[in-house]
Amino acid sequence: MLPVNIPDGNIELELLGEGLKVKAYVGLDASGERCFIMAWKCSKEDLEAIKASGVIGVKVMGVVLPPLALYTVNIKGDVNVE
Repeated sequence: MLPVNIPDGNIELELLGEGLKVKAYVGLDASGERCFIMAWKCSKEDLEAIKASGVIGVKVMGVVLPPLALYTVNIKGDVNVE
């Protein structure tokens, strides 16, 4: 997967080992919860693997699972909620 800039990003991150910089968002979500949001776009190979298996893996480093939210967005960038 490839990182993509968030239009309303308010922080720029440099991805270690990649030499890439990407805009992310740090602040409050719509419900007032503190959050950190990054966006990722599937490569052609990622899309083929997802179509074949229907599975996306998530790896969290450490021994405590933090709250996570995974979702898709439509072509306009709106969150798909259904």
